[in-house]
Amino acid sequence: QSNEAVEDVLNKKLSKDHILRRVAFCESTMRQFAEDGSVLKGKVDPRDTGLFQVNSYYHLETAKHKGIDIFTIEGNVDYAIDLYDREGLRPWNSSKPCWGKHLVANNI
Repeated sequence: QSNEAVEDVLNKKLSKDHILRRVAFCESTMRQFAEDGSVLKGKVDPRDTGLFQVNSYYHLETAKHKGIDIFTIEGNVDYAIDLYDREGLRPWNSSKPCWGKHLVANNI
């Protein structure tokens, strides 16, 4: 699926200036899928999955319990929003050097 599909889902779910958009860019360069069509996996930890690099080891069971499929664009976004609502930006601390600049630049 294309970046257009990712953008469509993000536009439905998040405001244009929501910090999670920046997180997605920092985590996956706005990609849910790799070039071969498989779900994008993390380079450091292959359990990091998709657009928001949701770690399947820690979050797959919770996502399933909530009826969310983190392997789809929509599900990855839905779970990231749910996780953000519960834990803030903490789950993405490893990419804070990237998205944190956005917070400073926008006085957030």
